[in-house]
Amino acid sequence: MNILSLLLVIFSWLLLKSGSLAPWLIKLILFCATLNLLFHLARFILSLWRIHASAAKEKAKWASSFLHLAGLPLMPYQEMLLMISRKDELVFLADDFEKRLPISEIEGILNIRSDQLRHLEEETFYRRLERGQQDLLDSLDQLFARYGRRHHLDLLLLLIKDETEQKGVHKDNLLVLENNQGPWVLPNFFKRPEIKAKAFKTSADTRKDVIPS
Repeated sequence: MNILSLLLVIFSWLLLKSGSLAPWLIKLILFCATLNLLFHLARFILSLWRIHASAAKEKAKWASSFLHLAGLPLMPYQEMLLMISRKDELVFLADDFEKRLPISEIEGILNIRSDQLRHLEEETFYRRLERGQQDLLDSLDQLFARYGRRHHLDLLLLLIKDETEQKGVHKDNLLVLENNQGPWVLPNFFKRPEIKAKAFKTSADTRKDVIPS
């Protein structure tokens, strides 16, 4: 929900009560702010309905909405759903796209804030990445700036081992997602035992719902 719109509604109401500005101007500001607030509220409710409907259809154990940043054949900041199926698969779902990945094929999962990425090279998770994946993380600041994203974004990193059949070798893929639903989403995600078994955390992370790296 748009916090700025909510603050603007409260501020406009206070101005209207104090008579500091012309009533018609305050009412116009109040109307626009309320309209914007209702728009964001409607989007939030629609997103919750979509998550619930998709999870019910899949009979998923867990589901939430994310923004795709890198790793899948989707556009940056395209909205998608991530679900845990009853077959212990991660299901990535977007418009005209679906990918199912057994959790057993995941090498590691990390939840980190965007402002902590510059310190990630000191962590175990980062040292397991290939050079190209490290460069991808290093370039995310440019992506955030291009799309006008704020700091302290809640990110989910998934390191996936993908077998290349032609050469018989393994290539690790890195998926980067942004939590756009709420602060409760990823703590609940990591409470799942099948996810907790794959979890890493940074040395600055004191949460007890993820295993130490």
